[in-house]
Amino acid sequence: MYQINLVTYRTAINVKNAPRKVSNRQKRILGGWFENVGLTRKALEKLFEKEGFQIGNEVEEKDSETYVKTLFFGNVIIETEYKIIKCN
Repeated sequence: MYQINLVTYRTAINVKNAPRKVSNRQKRILGGWFENVGLTRKALEKLFEKEGFQIGNEVEEKDSETYVKTLFFGNVIIETEYKIIKCN
């Protein structure tokens, strides 16, 4: 089984060497559990399409985890990390 966890980081643009702070954490988003990583990625892609996100080249596969990072700019940089995790 697989689940998607979400962590949102916030970094101030106008502060030199500003620390990256965690502003939100969520576990098992999109309804909880998925049977395989393919279904999990499809669910994540549908979420991105619905919310108007763009998927760039910032996808890093690492064993049973996948990181997808989407950056938004305003007064701060908001970095949203979706992590697909294999669970027992």
